[in-house]
Amino acid sequence: MRIGLFFDLVFTVISLYIFAFIVIHSLTKTFQLKMEKDPLFDIFTISEYFHFFISHLVVYSGSKIFIFLIGILGIFFPLSVGGGKAPLYFAILVGLIFSIANQIGMMLYRVKEKKHFVRIMNLETFIATFFLLTMYLLERPKFSSAHLLFWLSSFFFLFCVLFSQIRFKRYIKS
Repeated sequence: MRIGLFFDLVFTVISLYIFAFIVIHSLTKTFQLKMEKDPLFDIFTISEYFHFFISHLVVYSGSKIFIFLIGILGIFFPLSVGGGKAPLYFAILVGLIFSIANQIGMMLYRVKEKKHFVRIMNLETFIATFFLLTMYLLERPKFSSAHLLFWLSSFFFLFCVLFSQIRFKRYIKS
């Protein structure tokens, strides 16, 4: 029972940090939009430090950590989902859509530290993919709806790796 309390505590703390940085990001983005309309609006210069690199890093890292933890928990706590393979294929589609949204968000990131940001995100993605594949080799979860969360997480990270490699090869050619 204590292990469940530990996982609950970890999820709660991570979720609170992610929420805090989403609030900071939203607030400073509002300041930026206000400054574009009114050049004399100066609060943006004060808050831009929190908005640019730090909040993006925490929001993107936090969402990846959250999806990774859901995938790990999906191995050890199978769901009782009916409906055959349809929910499983829907989860794979959701993983694809989330990975596309993640990659589009990283392409639209317009700050001078973009190269460092993308490197950190790719490193996190490769590490999470490695651990999920290792967990697959150790635990051998079935390709069924019971392990839906594991497969959603795995395909999210696999698609992210695929898209980052495509983007990297395109970057090398130009």
